[in-house]
Order: sequence, then structure tokens, then C-alpha cells
Amino acid sequence: MENKINTAKLRAKRVENGYSMENLAKKIGRTSKAYENKEKGITEFTRSEISDLIAILKLSVKEVFEIFFASQLTEVLKVSV
Repeated sequence: MENKINTAKLRAKRVENGYSMENLAKKIGRTSKAYENKEKGITEFTRSEISDLIAILKLSVKEVFEIFFASQLTEVLKVSV
């Protein structure tokens, strides 16, 4: 099951917290290009990166699911129905 992130919500939370892609990339120890690819959904975030983003962006549990796991939850619900 492929995990597609909600790129719009992630970007909105980044901007809301006052981070540029470059600044946030540095905070999680990645290059600007690597972070850009992750935020655009081209490459996946690691568990460690997600954990860092949760802390840095002060994400609620609801926001974590909406941003990082909504596509997985939707797929599970489709299979269950």
C-alpha cells in the first residue's frame, strides 16, 4: 500500500509555523532538494523525519493522520466495506 501524503496540508503547516523549505530541511537534517521532494510527495518521509516534523510543527494527532496517513486509512476503509 503506497503512502501518499497530503502535500497541501503539510505545506500549510510549514508556512503557518514560519518555516521555508530550506529552514525546515536544515531542522530535520536534510538538503533543501531532498526536503522539497518529500514535501511534494516524490519521495517518502522516514519515520524519524515524521517524528521530527510532528515536534517541530507541533502537529496534533488529527493533523498527523490527515497529512501522513489519510491515504492509508482511506484504502483500509475501502477494503473493509
